[in-house]
Amino acid sequence: MVGYVFMFNTGIQEIKECIQSGALDKIYYIHSTRTNLGPIRNDANVAWYLASHDVSIFLYLLDALPTEVSSREAFFLQKQIEYLAFISLSYPNRILTNIHVSWLDPRKVIEVTIVGSKKMVIWNDLVTETGPIRVYVA
Repeated sequence: MVGYVFMFNTGIQEIKECIQSGALDKIYYIHSTRTNLGPIRNDANVAWYLASHDVSIFLYLLDALPTEVSSREAFFLQKQIEYLAFISLSYPNRILTNIHVSWLDPRKVIEVTIVGSKKMVIWNDLVTETGPIRVYVA
């Protein structure tokens, strides 16, 4: 089961509206990063625990299932508990996505970048003062 909680995030909903309105035009790719230092876990790997949120966000934004999935994970601290994963998903219309999740990164990051042919959007869930959404003209 994927983590659907971000479907109710106002920033993600704003991006969905932006995509549906055609403001981005053709979407080229989406990249998400969800990293932090810790917690040290012995009961779950980072892909299942964190990347499920990004998969859910992609499903919501693109209204499509991936056509291809590949993943590279690594365990460092404990055998069989992955602390780092790079996951690539291909979607219809040649949309590429990449998910980077890690519990071994010195910076806490929760961010999604969407690159379209007319505009690009960055959602940073940790920015509260100015709002989580930034729109750039391509």
